[in-house]
Amino acid sequence: MLPGGVTLALTAMVGESLFDKIGFKPLLLTSLILLTFILSLFTTISRETTTMTAAILYAAFTIGVGLSIGPVMTLALNQVPKPLHAHGSAISNTINQVSGAIGPALYTSIMTMASQHFIQQSNETNKTLLQIKSMTSGVHTVYYVAFAIVSFLLALMLKKKDQQLETQ
Repeated sequence: MLPGGVTLALTAMVGESLFDKIGFKPLLLTSLILLTFILSLFTTISRETTTMTAAILYAAFTIGVGLSIGPVMTLALNQVPKPLHAHGSAISNTINQVSGAIGPALYTSIMTMASQHFIQQSNETNKTLLQIKSMTSGVHTVYYVAFAIVSFLLALMLKKKDQQLETQ
C-alpha cells in the first residue's frame, strides 16, 4: 500500500498542473485508458505473481487515479459560482461518501451474478476449483464493467461550461 500511497500523492500534484496546461478531457481520457490497461493486467495476477509485481501494478494504478480524481474534482468545483464553493465542496464530499457505500454493493452484486453465470455454464467437477474460477470471472467482469464501460461513458459526457460569476 505504501508505494501506491506515495505514487498517488505525487501524481495528484502533477495531475493538477497538467489540468491547467492541457485541460481536463485529454488528461481524464489518458488516465482512464491507463486505469483500464492496469486493471486488465490485474486480471492476470495469479499465485505465481510476486509481491513486487503486485506492488508495481498497484502503484501504476494509483497513477491513473491521481491523474483523474483531482482534475475531475477541480472541474466540478469550478462549475459552481465562487460564493457557493463551500456548498459545492460539502455536496462533493457527501456524494463521495454515498458513492463509497453504493459502489461496493453494486460491484459485489455484479461479481456475484457473473460468478453464478460462470458456475451455470461450467463443466468443472472440482468444487474448490469451480469456486476459484467463478470468483475470478466475477472480479474480471466487475473490472470491465466499472472501468472500461462506465468510466469512458462518463468521461465522454463531461463538458466544461462557461462560468459566469454571479454576484448578489
